[in-house]
Amino acid sequence: MSPDSVTARYHLAMVLLTRGEQDEAIRELQTILAIEPNHVPAQIDLAVLAISRRDWDDAHRRLEVALAAEPQNPRGLFYRAVVLDRLDRPEEAAGILESLAHSDDRKYASRARQYLQERSEAGQ
Repeated sequence: MSPDSVTARYHLAMVLLTRGEQDEAIRELQTILAIEPNHVPAQIDLAVLAISRRDWDDAHRRLEVALAAEPQNPRGLFYRAVVLDRLDRPEEAAGILESLAHSDDRKYASRARQYLQERSEAGQ
């Protein structure tokens, strides 16, 4: 693998995540961002990993970078809503989720509707 091959590194990072080798995957994703700072999938993956650690600020920062490059990225928007909800900004989160729930992206439209339903059932 060429040390600068972003695509190969990204695939390797995904394999490492699948194998549960989170630290190694994070290193690969960070290397990708050193080569290509606006690599949206790597930014979002690192944000999702930050969410799993409950590091809301890091996740928010990474999602802002990703969405600056791709403002309509459904995966980025969904996780931004999750992070905003956790940062006690429920109105902003709900606005993003409502919009996403009516989008053409089936996967994230469904996830947004489910998240909204769970929030509703929890009385939020």
